[in-house]
Amino acid sequence: MANLALFSNGYPIQLKLLWLVAVSFFVSRTGVCHSQDQIAEPTTFWYGKMAVEGRQFRFIVTAKPSSSDQVEATLQSLDEGDAKFSLTNYVADETKLEFDLPASQARYRGPMDETTGVSNGTWEQRNLRIPLRFERRDEHPQDVPSEVWEGTLNVGFQKLLMRLRVYHIGDGKTEYFVDSVSQKVGGFIAKGTIADQSFSLDIPALKGKFEGEFTSDGESIKGKWSQGLPLELEWKKVAAPTSPSVATPKRPQNPQPPFPYRTVEVSFPSAEPETNLSGTLTLPENGDKFPLAILISGSGPQDRDSTLFDHKPFWVLADHLTRRGMAVLRYDERGVGNSAGDHATATTKDLADDVAAAVRFARTRTEIHPEQIGLIGHSEGGMIAPMVAAQDPDIAWIILMAGPGVNGEQILYSQGQLIVAAEGGDAKAMEMQRTVQEHLFAAIKENSTTVWDKTMLDKVSEDLEQKILAKNPELSDEERNNLKVGIRSGLAQINSPWFRFFLTYEPAPTLQKVRCPVLAINGGHDLQVDPKLNLPKIETALKEGGNHQVTIRELPALNHLFQTCDNGAISKYATIEETLAPLLLETIDHWLQQHR
Repeated sequence: MANLALFSNGYPIQLKLLWLVAVSFFVSRTGVCHSQDQIAEPTTFWYGKMAVEGRQFRFIVTAKPSSSDQVEATLQSLDEGDAKFSLTNYVADETKLEFDLPASQARYRGPMDETTGVSNGTWEQRNLRIPLRFERRDEHPQDVPSEVWEGTLNVGFQKLLMRLRVYHIGDGKTEYFVDSVSQKVGGFIAKGTIADQSFSLDIPALKGKFEGEFTSDGESIKGKWSQGLPLELEWKKVAAPTSPSVATPKRPQNPQPPFPYRTVEVSFPSAEPETNLSGTLTLPENGDKFPLAILISGSGPQDRDSTLFDHKPFWVLADHLTRRGMAVLRYDERGVGNSAGDHATATTKDLADDVAAAVRFARTRTEIHPEQIGLIGHSEGGMIAPMVAAQDPDIAWIILMAGPGVNGEQILYSQGQLIVAAEGGDAKAMEMQRTVQEHLFAAIKENSTTVWDKTMLDKVSEDLEQKILAKNPELSDEERNNLKVGIRSGLAQINSPWFRFFLTYEPAPTLQKVRCPVLAINGGHDLQVDPKLNLPKIETALKEGGNHQVTIRELPALNHLFQTCDNGAISKYATIEETLAPLLLETIDHWLQQHR
């Protein structure tokens, strides 16, 4: 499952290290939207800065003419990996600067001082109203720090490129900002202190600190990065920042216009009262009463494209299926993108209720054949699809992509061992990883209904550290630090209603109630949902329930994301250019031709 907490050498291995990174202010959606409110002059740029909860966001708005009655306007967020967002309703005249950012349900409104070319306005997003000042520029703005320092944090098997930007702003004042380049988040406001050869940073938003010493040549600062426990970090002065795009591979499968099908933006009620979910419905160009596939994403907050490392697998899959005559509905999960609600408090059961709501909505659409609606779920979505189908006998079929056949505890034990081995861990690392998991899960199961407050979380962390250290007195100081980091960060990540449900949920009883045709597929190199462990369990449960319309496929050389790979290591998800293997798409095509 794509976003589950995994432990190796005491460190969490997951797709983003939550103990390091604060929540991103936006949900990124790329592309360009148009406004018909005015005709732009030659390309206009606006540069703005906004402080939010210990972070400074730097924005560049670009507006250029597209046609006689349209303007292309985008917002580039320099502190979110240079992510670009489409803007609508862009207006810039002698009295005001205005635009909307649909992907984040945000908007900007500000009066214009035509003499200075400055707009002092307000950024509005949900319940937030934040002052934001934009300056008009004739050329693309350049943000050039006085100094740039970079260093690499070694976190288990992950290496995170960190950046320190220093601005000398006059009158002896200096501003400091910390960026996690690898994770495409930055702008964390820091307080820096220099005393003789020592240098310290305090980063309140991350609850992080750095203490170090300048080298004799003044080109490096060696010290310790700490967010509770210390890690070695050496800052080195660089001539220019490392571009986050340098290591970003191409995504050749991302669909490109023109599209030979219709795209409709939709909204429908979720299972939560007075809460709507937003999504995209793609429909073949001609005809109606189409068969429909509803896509169900994996664990963690997911947008409608199931975006991960710039891969957009659900967009790729929707494009592929719609070109072959099938309608597809994909949507932002509750609390993500344009969907309302709170994802943090939702369990898998809650998300399954949202899928059922999507089915009800689809049956109201005149373009959709109400008796030909199927579900395609990836990872946790492969757990949810049977939950919905077991309750709704009119679901036509389901496809489980890396769906689990055993409970979450067994999934995590399995994936933990496989991932440690694939990332180069030795037998000792695998043993410690299993030990930490067992203690963490036991603590969760002992208090399975209540989410711990900070006091209780600290107490459980200390108790587990003492128990494990007592059984492993031979651990070195470094290993002890690794263990503490793993326990504290691990407990923080799994201390949620979602994890408590996932850990003990047994898929088999639900699978036994599914009567529609089922395709269950896994990649042969899937380390997160092991095909050898899960596919036989899925097949057995379905057939024990009397369902013999079951197709089981293990697809060789594919990982958990169904990319072609050599060993399935999660550290390679981002570097593989392929989003979905042709073998996966062919397998789904062939099965659907027989069962839809």
